[in-house]
Amino acid sequence: FLFISFGNNYPWLNQFFNQNYYLDSKSYIPTNEEIENSLDNYLRFKGPNFEIDEEKDAFLKLKEILFNVLKKLNSDKFICARRFADENNYLIEYVLETFSILNPYFDFSESKFEIDDINHLTNLPNEIKETSRIFLSLDRRDINLDYKHKKISL
Repeated sequence: FLFISFGNNYPWLNQFFNQNYYLDSKSYIPTNEEIENSLDNYLRFKGPNFEIDEEKDAFLKLKEILFNVLKKLNSDKFICARRFADENNYLIEYVLETFSILNPYFDFSESKFEIDDINHLTNLPNEIKETSRIFLSLDRRDINLDYKHKKISL
């Protein structure tokens, strides 16, 4: 059985295909029509669905986050998912979903967390950074943080 498909690349669809080829293209800010089409295509089988009452609020929230991400990308060079979610009090899952919806139009990368510096006299961080709370809650520093920031850029 041979199946050939052409379309936008959405990372969650990679699980259904055993081989794919990426065509490089320059990132750009899409039009509202392209955004609406991408949103519909991405959510078609995945949800949330605007027509189902229980999922309507989640759909509207996702759409709000999507347009806020686009607005911020107009003024900034890049957006870091975790920081954007914390600044705007959004669920990180929704922000990561919007990054996936925008995947065909923008460049994506990952970056490590900011590691804090330890004061060796007190054994506490000199300044609280992203990793400080993680290390303090685990009470150990000999671990590698596998999770990386998801970033979107123009």
